[in-house]
Amino acid sequence: MPMHAMLILNFGIVFALSIIYGYLVKHRVEKFDYPPRTATSDDDDHESQAFLATQSSSSSGLAFYIYIAHLFVARIIPLLVFASIFYPAHFPNNYVCSWRPEMHGKGTSTINDTINLRHNLTIIGCTNPNGGKSETLVDAVAIVGVIIVILAVLELVYIAWVAFDERSFRTDQEFCTVYLLRKRKTIRKFVNKIRERFNGEEVFELKDDFGGIEISRLPLEQIYVNVVIQDGREHMSAYPREFKRHEIYQSYLETPSTVTKLTSTADLFKPKKDELKQTYPRTILVIGRPGIGKSMLTKKLLHQWKEREDDFWHEKIAILLQFRTFNETVTLREMFGSAKGLSSDDFQTVYDFILSNPTKIVLIFDGLDELNVNSERLCTNTGTVGSPNEKQPVFSIFKMLVDGRLLRGVTILTTSRPTAQHLLNDLNFERTVEVLGFFEEQIKEYVFKFCDKRNTGELIWNEIQGSAEKCSLCYIPVNSYIVCLTLKESIENDESGARFQNSNIPKTITELYKRAVKVLLYRHHPLYKSQPRPNDYLITPFPEKLEKDLMKIKEVAKKGIYDGQLIFERSSMDEFGDLANCGFFTKLPDKRRNLFCFLHLTLQEFLAASKVVDDIGRVAQFLDDHVEDPKWHLVIQFVAGLVGDKFRGNPKEIEANSQKVFADIQKRLEQWASLLGTITDGRSEKTETALLAVKCLYELQDIDILKSVCSKFLAGGNGDLRLGYLHIAAFVSTALFTFLGNSKNLKRLDFLTCTIQDNCSNHFKLLLNTAGNTITSFTCFGGLADRDVEYLSEALKSENCKLAKLNLGVNKITDQGVKYLSEALKSENCKLTKLNLGHSVITALGVDYLSEALKKSENCKLTKLNLGVNKITDQGVKYLSEALKSENCKLTKLNLGHSVITALGVDYLSEALKKSENCKLTKLNLGVNKITDQGVKYLSEALKSENCKLTKLNLGHSVITALGVDYLSEALKKSENCKLTKLNLGVNKITDQGVKYLSEALKSENCKLTKLNLGHSVITALGVDYLSEALKKSENCKLTKLNLGHSVITDEGVRCLSFALDSRNCKLTELNLGHSVITDEGVGYLSIIALASRNCKLTKLNIVHSVITDEGVEYLKEALKNENCKLTKLNLYANRITDQGVAYLNKALKSENCKLTKLNLNSNQITDEGVKNLTKASKRENCKLTKLNLYANRITDQGVKCLSEVLRSKNCKL
Repeated sequence: MPMHAMLILNFGIVFALSIIYGYLVKHRVEKFDYPPRTATSDDDDHESQAFLATQSSSSSGLAFYIYIAHLFVARIIPLLVFASIFYPAHFPNNYVCSWRPEMHGKGTSTINDTINLRHNLTIIGCTNPNGGKSETLVDAVAIVGVIIVILAVLELVYIAWVAFDERSFRTDQEFCTVYLLRKRKTIRKFVNKIRERFNGEEVFELKDDFGGIEISRLPLEQIYVNVVIQDGREHMSAYPREFKRHEIYQSYLETPSTVTKLTSTADLFKPKKDELKQTYPRTILVIGRPGIGKSMLTKKLLHQWKEREDDFWHEKIAILLQFRTFNETVTLREMFGSAKGLSSDDFQTVYDFILSNPTKIVLIFDGLDELNVNSERLCTNTGTVGSPNEKQPVFSIFKMLVDGRLLRGVTILTTSRPTAQHLLNDLNFERTVEVLGFFEEQIKEYVFKFCDKRNTGELIWNEIQGSAEKCSLCYIPVNSYIVCLTLKESIENDESGARFQNSNIPKTITELYKRAVKVLLYRHHPLYKSQPRPNDYLITPFPEKLEKDLMKIKEVAKKGIYDGQLIFERSSMDEFGDLANCGFFTKLPDKRRNLFCFLHLTLQEFLAASKVVDDIGRVAQFLDDHVEDPKWHLVIQFVAGLVGDKFRGNPKEIEANSQKVFADIQKRLEQWASLLGTITDGRSEKTETALLAVKCLYELQDIDILKSVCSKFLAGGNGDLRLGYLHIAAFVSTALFTFLGNSKNLKRLDFLTCTIQDNCSNHFKLLLNTAGNTITSFTCFGGLADRDVEYLSEALKSENCKLAKLNLGVNKITDQGVKYLSEALKSENCKLTKLNLGHSVITALGVDYLSEALKKSENCKLTKLNLGVNKITDQGVKYLSEALKSENCKLTKLNLGHSVITALGVDYLSEALKKSENCKLTKLNLGVNKITDQGVKYLSEALKSENCKLTKLNLGHSVITALGVDYLSEALKKSENCKLTKLNLGVNKITDQGVKYLSEALKSENCKLTKLNLGHSVITALGVDYLSEALKKSENCKLTKLNLGHSVITDEGVRCLSFALDSRNCKLTELNLGHSVITDEGVGYLSIIALASRNCKLTKLNIVHSVITDEGVEYLKEALKNENCKLTKLNLYANRITDQGVAYLNKALKSENCKLTKLNLNSNQITDEGVKNLTKASKRENCKLTKLNLYANRITDQGVKCLSEVLRSKNCKL
């Protein structure tokens, strides 16, 4: 090929392919090349083109991948082909060529070599006169080609690295705008211009009242305090579709373990560090309760964007949109036209930028719960927006934005109250976070930002910190404002501050809000805000004008709660315009409507309660109508407080006409309070009603009524109160413990799986320290830590504390907590005799602390101690053993089960049992440990000692074999000193040989065993035969209870036992054969040979999880009808019994000889027909059944109906 053709081909292909590439992507790139402009008559077409362009291709990566292909096909491949194929030709100056003989003389070249006659071919050297120039040109072209290839490869590497680092770079919009069009500087300049022209005063300068003489405007950064945000939601069950006020009004005064405090609000948009997939979430949902700080958070985000406080906001535009400002249907242009803070002059260019560059946009939506969406529209599938000027329902546009079907790549953050759950269910967000509000550290920061005088801030903070109720209120930022403003006014209204520290403190939330209403009205009402206020205005009645205006506001508040209305729209022409500026309302920004809401729902509830109390005669009826609706619970609480305040302030009115009203209210509170503890499930409506009564009694602040209600609480019972699954927040605890402290019938108090906040633990101390309290037993499972134990220990040292039993199992108590308790045990005032610390985090060190108290203090009265399920180890056992040897130690029962103890630890205990006459232990639990036959040998030696007083020993779930049983049997058989009456060897490796050893012991007159557990062993019919021999032939055998469950006992083994039961020597009354392989044949042996015998003493028989059918039940029927049968409890759970078997039982139950009182037929094959048979028997006078279990059968509503009818029968004893 000629050199010029080669050059043209080489670079021509590159040029031609580049032209083709440019033609292919020209239209795609031009879609994103919209320069900023002003509005023209062609706006609609321009917007539609830009909009459709981004809709169709902004998120695809065709341009990116086409460009990659272009680099390979148009640059790298052609040049590599040239380098590998054409360049080796090289066009040299001198080269070798061949010439045939017939061509001699025809050439022009010089002959330099001889002729090769053999091949008839001449090899000659040739010279190209222009070769030097050609070679230089080819080298130059090759160098240029290599440079182009290197540059193309480097570009590929760079593009790949950027695409890997930022996935959005692959999209057409980002790749074309930033890389191909090189608009990054233009975009950066444009975004900075929008930032500079952003109207910050409209958004960031907040009109606020910080208790000064005048209401001031302060910039956001001076007053904002970071709320605490966590990934996910703290209480999914606390956000039902209906607004249940009592469930969401909870506080978190300590940071939960799941909470991640954000160092910057922009972290909401960033990947979590612990995530495997480090991707930026595109859609974020921020959940939060009313007044928690969601709207302020959106303003903070916008402020951070304007000030460029985080790299995330680089080259992005943040748009703040509020749902309340939208009509039902809007266009995309109208939606973005309501953005806060954007200059109207910049709107068109910003709007174009949004349409063309959605990945550079962060849309911040505030208040999804304020959007009205009917159920029909919610169920309708949203389509697509064909044009930005097409009107669509707001929710439809929002859903398409979230789903990525509109403005693909745009980042969306949305705030909402949990009451919008019906909307949230239809939306899929990539990240959900919850705003938890203020914790104590944020409340403190807010208080000192609020107060310009540090001493005032100190006084307010001390009051909030010392009051569980006020601290709980302040976790919501708006409530922090109300509390701080009210307390600040109270302090500054009292120059000396002395009254504030004593009588001028609002004690209840009713008193606090009553005073807050006065502070807000006098400071904000147009007629009074500029006038001097009387020094006693906080405790004197309102002037007439203020009272009239307040009555109107109360009506608005009450009607709003009735209608479920939190936002009010009022005409600018009505009288509400004056009331809107009274300090109770926040005017919501809207260009078309006058929208208002109360500062916080709590304030609205207080004013609604005040309206209810104005008609005092209807208060009792109001309580009846609304007690079951949680939405009104806080209103009812305020009503109680206002009623008490009303009667205290007007004693003559009580005597005149309100005695009946007061008596009616008291009667209702007595009825509600009596429900406390009747259901241990704290989530029940009865429990909520009972807690409401307790809070109302506290708000009443009437000691006579409180004592009257408390005197009737638990009266007539045994004094036991069990509270289960309660979340006892600080807000509730003061009222609850005040009530319990006045309940003189309370003897036993149990908190079962309750969540108790740390600031409630002091109430335990105060309750148990109260003079005249009658509590002798206290239990608290779940949630307690060392700090709580410290308070309890302080109470134990008080002479007023009468606790004898303390159960703190299943908590987070460590050695430090045990140390607190040990110090209390040494006190002469401590009366504890029983202590449970099982399932905690106690080690040998904690046991050492306890041992010191047991050993060295004569004041320690403990007789029962449970340390099971801890990490005590052999070293801990050593400490206890030393204590057991002390004459001061009074322990008789010790539980060390599941405590990592080996044979060495057993040796320490055995030494105490064997050698010390001071050791008083009678019951010892060493189950679920690593005790071997060697450990059993140590114990057996101790049992032979006259000093050993053990009567009950648990060695279950260990690693004991027949050898260990032999050691024990020797002690039982040969030593008259052995006092064991109860022995548990279940869940071990005991075989028939081990049973043989025990059987020999049982025959001895020295053996005192009455209860023996061999369940979960490896015993067969042979082992049962050994036992039967002892039971049958030896009058020395004293066994009354025998457990052989979970063994491989067959019908033959049952036959042996049956003959034993038929013997008059046999004393067995309880027999467990459950989880065996017993069939109807075995039941036949038991029924015919044993149960029908006058010598058989069995009263309880357990044959669960076997293969008994109706045939076996027929055998039992005959036995039960026999006058000799003494069975009162029969358990046939999980067998194969059908209605026919029930028919047999029906006949037995009708017999006057049948003594059954408890029957378990759970998990069989019984239908409604079987139930009918049982009900027939239950109606008979002879039937003695008091308990019947039919759970997990095939019973329908018809069967339940039959049971219901029989329960109404006078003869039924169920």
